Amino acid sequence: MVDIEKRKQALELLREYRCGEITNMQFSDKFLSLASSPDPALKAINQLLWFTYDDVREYRLTGERIPSSEINELFDRCELFLESGLEYRGSKRFISINPFVWIINGVLSLARLAHIVPDTRAADSYLPFQNIEELARYRGERS
Repeated sequence: MVDIEKRKQALELLREYRCGEITNMQFSDKFLSLASSPDPALKAINQLLWFTYDDVREYRLTGERIPSSEINELFDRCELFLESGLEYRGSKRFISINPFVWIINGVLSLARLAHIVPDTRAADSYLPFQNIEELARYRGERS
């Protein structure tokens, strides 16, 4: 089920966060409430974006906190998907319940944010879209 109204709110929220208008904590709290929608895209995007910020300290995406090109690419794809009106058909779970995996993912995510470790997960280069072809099609329509 596509929840157009909640997707519009999520899109606006993501744009406010990217521009530094709201903090990471405000973004996290508000997006989490949107993810309670029956639209699986909002749940998936919430989980995808959770890996992109520190949920311990509050900050804005300004100055030294400006996201890397990889994180900006993920933000772009999420915005595009939220605008697309597509039914979400991808993975419903990006967060493992295995604590060891949490630790490894957390360390790698923070290292990527700090530009210490490059993100080499090529398979994730089209998420939240179903595949690279679907992403390309919607990028073409946006141009």
